Amino acid sequence: MIPPPPMSRPRAVRLAQARGEADTNEVLRAFMAHKEWLAPISLFEGSEVADARKLSLGSRTQVPADEIWIFSEQGTAIQATRNGTLLGCYVKGVRGDALFRRLPEVASYVVINGGGYEDDRLDFDRSGFDQLLRWAEAVSLERALSAADAIENDPELLARMRALDAWYLPLFGDGRMIAKAGHEGYDQPGVACSTPDSYAAFVNALDPAMRQQVKRMVVDGKGLCVELQNQTQVDALYLNPFGPGPTATLPRSAFDLIKSAGPPPRPSLPAPH
Repeated sequence: MIPPPPMSRPRAVRLAQARGEADTNEVLRAFMAHKEWLAPISLFEGSEVADARKLSLGSRTQVPADEIWIFSEQGTAIQATRNGTLLGCYVKGVRGDALFRRLPEVASYVVINGGGYEDDRLDFDRSGFDQLLRWAEAVSLERALSAADAIENDPELLARMRALDAWYLPLFGDGRMIAKAGHEGYDQPGVACSTPDSYAAFVNALDPAMRQQVKRMVVDGKGLCVELQNQTQVDALYLNPFGPGPTATLPRSAFDLIKSAGPPPRPSLPAPH
């Protein structure tokens, strides 16, 4: 029997989940952060395919037309072909956040690591697409945050903040945003988290007595703008203080820019040489 290939992070976390050693948030973060997905060439537009790293996994595909099969590493895809599944032409080196933002446009059903090693497979139908898309948008925002020099001068980043479907806000019992006084010189920088795991990391770092008082508010980007208007004491937004997403601080002067930001650009599917 041929041994499984070396494990990518998505595959390792998925198997850890099956053993009860990882939760859904860890799996989805691993999926979105992974930069070496294999995806069928049919997902790509002409300009995206021209210089892509391509891999033939059969002369044609046997995958049903309404399904998209993607793989976290080449060895798992090759094992699927050894087990008799023809997959056709694939592109290597696709970023997870870009891939999972594109999938709802083109698929009714997504199979991850199908046809290879039985314990690896994970299926999503349309009922699970909202969760995938929410995580993809959040990690895409995190990538933009990591690369930004001045957040308030980056229209795309501001658009992504407004378009995000879920912001997680820790509040005191009286409704005030929890703030980290003195952070980067601000008096009351209110805390906001872009993902459930970043929210959990912040709350778990609080003193146990304070943790008991925390209420969680979940709002979309427009709701975040409304809440910030109501929180007049807040002079900055402190994002993801304890990770695992990148930490950033945004001055209150940028709140109006977020409120007026347009829609973010359609995601491209980076496919490096």
